[in-house]
Amino acid sequence: MVDSDGDWRWNRLHDHLPHQILLRLAAIQRPNVTFSSDSVGWGLQEDRKFSVKSAYQFRRGQTASLGMTDPIWKVIHHYRGLQRIKMFLWLVYSGKIMTNDERKRRHFTSDNMCSICSAQVEDVDHVLRQCTVAKLIWSVLIKPERLGEFFTLPFQRWLGMNLSQQGDFARVRMDWDLTFSAVLWNI
Repeated sequence: MVDSDGDWRWNRLHDHLPHQILLRLAAIQRPNVTFSSDSVGWGLQEDRKFSVKSAYQFRRGQTASLGMTDPIWKVIHHYRGLQRIKMFLWLVYSGKIMTNDERKRRHFTSDNMCSICSAQVEDVDHVLRQCTVAKLIWSVLIKPERLGEFFTLPFQRWLGMNLSQQGDFARVRMDWDLTFSAVLWNI
């Protein structure tokens, strides 16, 4: 739709487009012919060619910048349960579960309320621990004298403690990490 000089080909456009669209095109800067065409390339090398060394360096830098040095990542990495629950735990700890709050942040919805209990914000902590349904489930599994602490710990600390410790909160301590993560998965 542009000629060799980079100008719009108005004669061709005029025959096929309404006047309003032509006015909009006139307001847009024309394509620059000096730009090269799009191409795929590895953005971490100047020559845009992939190398294992650059990927390794990127990975090492990425893990430090994303907080992957946190010991909980190691606990999740060595989780002994199902792979799909392990992946779910990674998403939970990252705060990437598709809650109404996350849906609102991504402009998928205008409402971030919990549809079950009508809480103002349905975030990961709310869905897995603070919602009335989740509290009912946890109250059956957690020692009554530890319920207060269980529900008030900061979320990531709460997750880490329950995955790494041998059931300090649980009524039945055997395989608490597996029980805890299976309950999270099913809530």
